[in-house]
Amino acid sequence: DDASEGYTVGSGWYDTTNDKSYICLDSSDGAAVWIETTEVFNGFTTFTALSDTPANYDGQAGRYTKVNADETALEFGTPAGAGDMEKSTYDTDDDGDIDVAAGGTEKSLWTQYAIPYLSGTTAFGEIPIG
Repeated sequence: DDASEGYTVGSGWYDTTNDKSYICLDSSDGAAVWIETTEVFNGFTTFTALSDTPANYDGQAGRYTKVNADETALEFGTPAGAGDMEKSTYDTDDDGDIDVAAGGTEKSLWTQYAIPYLSGTTAFGEIPIG
């Protein structure tokens, strides 16, 4: 009856009476297959509690998570290349206008864009508004 009741492969079912959870592997009527997942998730309430992740966040501010080179775990990484897109970098006099380095003037009706390349370099350009 599982398919006719709206269950599909990947559906979750929680047995609140017995405190168990299940995931549907096959929802065929009369032959549904469910696997208990209670123990798989039991005890892990934080990202760092998992066995294939960094143990803590110390010194990781501003970094991102990525799959390691062996594709067996997660680790923290730093994007390749240099520079940033922070307002303090591109509006050095804090007047609300982007300082356009190439022209040596400020232009309120231009927007600056960045193109990051896989080689680790970044190109900047301007687009007129209006």
